[in-house]
Amino acid sequence: MYKGELDLKRWGMWAIFLSVATMILGQIILYFSDFTGFQVPLILAYGFLLVVVVTVVITMIWHYKNWSILPENLRATTPGRAVGFLFIPIFNFYWIFVSFVGLWKGLNRYAPDVVGPRWEPLPLLVPKAMNILALISLILPKVPILTAALQMLTGVLALSYLLITHNRIKLVWVYSVQIPRKTERESD
Repeated sequence: MYKGELDLKRWGMWAIFLSVATMILGQIILYFSDFTGFQVPLILAYGFLLVVVVTVVITMIWHYKNWSILPENLRATTPGRAVGFLFIPIFNFYWIFVSFVGLWKGLNRYAPDVVGPRWEPLPLLVPKAMNILALISLILPKVPILTAALQMLTGVLALSYLLITHNRIKLVWVYSVQIPRKTERESD
């Protein structure tokens, strides 16, 4: 196993694990604060905020590394822009589509050349639906049950996006780095 692959796997697994932990903690806090009238202790709120920040940082590092795998001529943008522009207020409502959907579009263009006929195109509906639901849950007034349902559905789609991306990037990595290509002499 190459260091680059191990590094990518490690970031991907942490991103997935922390995303699940954030979803569960968020729903617990939402349930207790909205339905029971329970005041969330400050230490729990700060702890949740810390988990969210760490999750975002690790996920963005992983997202940057995934963009870095694509050849420059197949990228919709640079890895730095793909991640950095997500932190620009208001503009990020548009940029989430460029960054997350664009990664899958780039993989769909690059991977068939590397993996061959085993590659099945990634369905762009997953990141599009994930982004649309995330935006709707931010824009809609806070109706506790509706907001919780939208956030859970967005979380499930985000987790699906992370898992699918992780597995597909791993497949591309294996074929592009570990399996040596045949030279002209070997193929004769």
